[in-house]
Amino acid sequence: MGASRRHYAGVLALALLLVGAAQGEATELATVSAWLERMNRAVRLLQYEGRFVYQHRDHLEALHIRHTVRDGKERERLVSLNGSPRQVVRTDDKVTCMLPQAQNMAPDRRAAGRGFSPIPPIRPEELAQHYRFEVGDRTRVAGRQAQIIAILPRDDLRYGYQLALDVEHALPLRTTMVDSAGQLVSQIMFTELRVGDVSDEPHPAALPEIAAAAPDPAHKHGARAHLMKPTAWQFTGRPSGFMLNLHRRYAKPDGSADVEHFIFSDGLATVSVYVEAGSGEGLQGTTQAGPINAYGRRVDAHQVTVVGEVPPQTLRQLGENIVRILDPK
Repeated sequence: MGASRRHYAGVLALALLLVGAAQGEATELATVSAWLERMNRAVRLLQYEGRFVYQHRDHLEALHIRHTVRDGKERERLVSLNGSPRQVVRTDDKVTCMLPQAQNMAPDRRAAGRGFSPIPPIRPEELAQHYRFEVGDRTRVAGRQAQIIAILPRDDLRYGYQLALDVEHALPLRTTMVDSAGQLVSQIMFTELRVGDVSDEPHPAALPEIAAAAPDPAHKHGARAHLMKPTAWQFTGRPSGFMLNLHRRYAKPDGSADVEHFIFSDGLATVSVYVEAGSGEGLQGTTQAGPINAYGRRVDAHQVTVVGEVPPQTLRQLGENIVRILDPK
């Protein structure tokens, strides 16, 4: 065989290999999509209750969850079983956090459909540019058979996830977040789970609810979902794949200043940027609290704070690329 024919054969073999790999990845993506679509529906529509543990680094917490659906409305109660008594009650998209003696009750709102799942509804086709998806082995969690689904970042700007989905119902029995070195960032794992019709009766460890909850501090002080006038801030750069999803302004509880809030997301990971006028006592540099990283700096007599469950370099890219416009249009 001549040199040209050998070269042609080599190129053809490489092309066939690449086509085969692409077809294999497309098939795997379709399988993953089917599993994750089941999960997206399950966390929203099924009724279930159980106990799970939440681990971040060396901290471990036990919790009880009860998720019900009545007349098309979701209700979810999360109760801590160790440490200081705490509970979170969600009705559709309204969330209320409760502490002992109802102190610091904090009603708030978040994106509907989030539910217990620590990550938003996942649609692999929309995330494939920044994540790879793999179907893993079967395993056993909380006495139930589970299918492993891996979500692997294509760069070091986001964390990876491993989901163990209940084979029968597709509920996430275990969700593990890992950094680029494969080290555990956080983990949620059921130890007991019951799926089906569950009672609305609160868990014995639940705090009593108050019918007339304290008003939402954001509403009380005039927060609005979106800015009513142009912002004085722009981002000259942002991490690849992260788009601005929400931009709003709200007043601090003491009425001292307005806070601007920017939310960026790549469709899976979410980062918040807060900007407020301040005395200069805010965070400078990076810090960590559990699975959440934070970065802060001063810009034109304002405190900029960036927080999220993403690597520190992602936060720095946003925090170091925000500039103030003196005459916004």
